[in-house]
Amino acid sequence: MARLTPHRYFPVSGIAVARMPKAGCTSLTRWAAAVEQAAAGATPVDMPPGIWGIKRIDEVPAGTLRLATLRHPVDRIVSAYANKLLRAPQGVWILSYLGQRWFPTLRSFQEVRMHFGGFVERLATDHEFRNVANLHWRPQGVHVPNLKDFDLVVSMERLDELPAMVAQRRPDLPWVADVPMRRENVTELMLVDYLLNPELVALIESTYAADLALLDHFGISRAFHRKVGIDPPAECDLDAEVRRLRADRRRDFHEIIDRYLDRFEDGATGPGEIDPAG
Repeated sequence: MARLTPHRYFPVSGIAVARMPKAGCTSLTRWAAAVEQAAAGATPVDMPPGIWGIKRIDEVPAGTLRLATLRHPVDRIVSAYANKLLRAPQGVWILSYLGQRWFPTLRSFQEVRMHFGGFVERLATDHEFRNVANLHWRPQGVHVPNLKDFDLVVSMERLDELPAMVAQRRPDLPWVADVPMRRENVTELMLVDYLLNPELVALIESTYAADLALLDHFGISRAFHRKVGIDPPAECDLDAEVRRLRADRRRDFHEIIDRYLDRFEDGATGPGEIDPAG
């Protein structure tokens, strides 16, 4: 998986951002890049943005506006599961996790829901898996430990308001209010509305209690926007959506799927019992 530097510094516009995975990271970074390009007087086609990776936010010059977004951990974990594990946008997600008991092999909606519960339990019980293994579910305060040094921290739900907020704080850049904040990497799957139950919500919130404390620190509501404890209506064919995801996965990564997933179907073994190297 590609390495993600926690910060980006844009020297022409004087903006730095925290790249918080599954919390508006791509949207915020691309917006800041568009501002940088406009400030430099070049179009996106003519010149790539002047993005500098930095390890610490205190490396940026004085006067830099430091921006970050946060997301409620329940929303964030459901989004990570849907966007990275159900969709598996790159083959490395399958190679890395297909042998795990909680990895969704997309055989049925009930299997998806069961494996989501296993994924949350793994996050809750395995410190290294939660804090080190993958930045897409690493606690936000672990991924960017100096968040309290930022000038403007908002919830991901307020991304659309951020251009106007930046223009208000930067009188030298009033035009940034008109640079659109485009939502990137949005995963629209009907089945995610039926993954959560009250026990899983409580487990996620206790596991990511430090992230909830960050929300409190910045005056961000603890409310999240997922449905909890409901079953799909009879006319809602979630298995059809699962089959479509499975077909997409096979189309994109058929060599990987043919090598591993068919062995599950043949009953030769089960999830969690495959040696990825074998």
